[in-house]
Amino acid sequence: MNSISIVLAEDHHVVRQGLRALLAAEPDFVVVGEAASGLEVAPLVERVKPDVLVVDFVMPGLNAPDIVRRATRLSPRTRAKLDLFTFVFFFIYVGALIWVGSTLAWGSFLEGEGTGTPWNPRIWPVKFAIPVAGVLLLLQGIANLLRDLGIARPESRAS
Repeated sequence: MNSISIVLAEDHHVVRQGLRALLAAEPDFVVVGEAASGLEVAPLVERVKPDVLVVDFVMPGLNAPDIVRRATRLSPRTRAKLDLFTFVFFFIYVGALIWVGSTLAWGSFLEGEGTGTPWNPRIWPVKFAIPVAGVLLLLQGIANLLRDLGIARPESRAS
């Protein structure tokens, strides 16, 4: 199995040392570079081309979103790998949206909830739009995940 190369971007030396020690305990992880400021990260990533970039959110020079934006301009494969990490949070959000939206919509349907106006139309069809939109968002996320998995997959070596 190939080892996973990692770059640590953290402005606190003690935290960097701790992360390096934790990662060194895993045989499949190799720390290939460290950066103490946001401005050092993009050139380092371009030079060593790591599999994973661990970034402190607030750093001198540039913050994490700016660092990631600069690093992802370097390689579509690196960008896909960073996107793969964010899909975890995306799927948690979409799952909560579908679950809570469905619960509210179903409760509204069972109660025959109206708007409370003199006309009093039923509101459950509008509430059902939320979980339906969540399912569509989930499908789009799955399509993007599959695309990024294809991009991030290591190239096969033909012999």
